[in-house]
Amino acid sequence: MWFARLLGLLTLLYSIVALIRPRILVTPTGLVPRPDPVPLGFKVLTRAVAARDAAIGLAMMLAPMTAPLAWVIGLRIAADVGDAAVFGAQVADASARWKTVGVAAGWAILNALALWAVLT
Repeated sequence: MWFARLLGLLTLLYSIVALIRPRILVTPTGLVPRPDPVPLGFKVLTRAVAARDAAIGLAMMLAPMTAPLAWVIGLRIAADVGDAAVFGAQVADASARWKTVGVAAGWAILNALALWAVLT
């Protein structure tokens, strides 16, 4: 259970930072080069993703054990798999694409391990 709660906390903290500074999410993807200001559309979409992730992270920290927590972790996994698929299909730069997909898939795997720990 502690592993799922820790992943929830890390998700919440990163999401709060991304809400405040969207650049930390869009720059590694290669969607917005470092010297350029982040366009408003990217800020809006980044903050929407960060708000989704913050809600899921908070729920992972607070959900009662077993079934409710398992469902929330499942949502986290679905969000990460969705992010990997969307970024994998849309990011033009191959290096940035594989890094971004790798990070999203890595989070999905970590959360799958947390789900396994909760269910066993």
